Amino acid sequence: MREEFSSSVKRELQIIAKHHCMICHKPTTKPRIAHIIPASKNGPRSEYRNQYTEKFIGSAENGLSLCNDCHDLVDDPDLNTYELQDLFDINNTLRSKFKLEEEYKKLLGINEQDYYIELETFYKNLIAKLNVTDEEIQLVIENHSDFKKINYIEKMDKNGFNHRQKRKIRSLYAAELFILKENLENNTIIAIKIHAAITILYKRLSETGMTQEEIYDKMAEHMYDPTDQVLGNEIILTYYFVICEVFLK
Repeated sequence: MREEFSSSVKRELQIIAKHHCMICHKPTTKPRIAHIIPASKNGPRSEYRNQYTEKFIGSAENGLSLCNDCHDLVDDPDLNTYELQDLFDINNTLRSKFKLEEEYKKLLGINEQDYYIELETFYKNLIAKLNVTDEEIQLVIENHSDFKKINYIEKMDKNGFNHRQKRKIRSLYAAELFILKENLENNTIIAIKIHAAITILYKRLSETGMTQEEIYDKMAEHMYDPTDQVLGNEIILTYYFVICEVFLK
């Protein structure tokens, strides 16, 4: 008899993996859920099966959310290079990290659904202020490249930021930024749209002859949203400063 994962356990593993493969970390829209200790008595690593209960075998502690390639790799005895403990370590590390982040969100009173709604509202308010057309946004989106983390301390120096700006960016980056980053990466469409709007704002201000230092302050001013939002506009600006090419000279 096979000990299959329930739909709720599969969903839990996908959420813990943040819709990425737990091994190679590629985005996975349709992940395959693998058992570490096999569901059947003849599966891979079945020699360890009698050491574990049926309840454990069907739990999230025994699963990995993987892309097709990594799923085939760990389930093929001729290709698999992972020891049993290696696979458990991958699972344990990601589950522990997820638990810590969830506790931190609760401590800050952050709700992911609220965050998404705030991001949508922020984007709509920003493009209304900029008075940009859908065609302008789409044109920038077409030239979008994947987000990549940039050495923001080096970037601040290169742009000639003052001590106040550097202190604010460091503070925001150290505190709430990783939660915003996670939320934006899970909602790629809104992340790219906001990036397009911020890029348009940056280009417009760049044409005025202002210094990079002045442009940053002016961008924060333009992005100010007076509505009662938990999400601060400078947190969003800091995210894009750190993650993408805005402000790269």
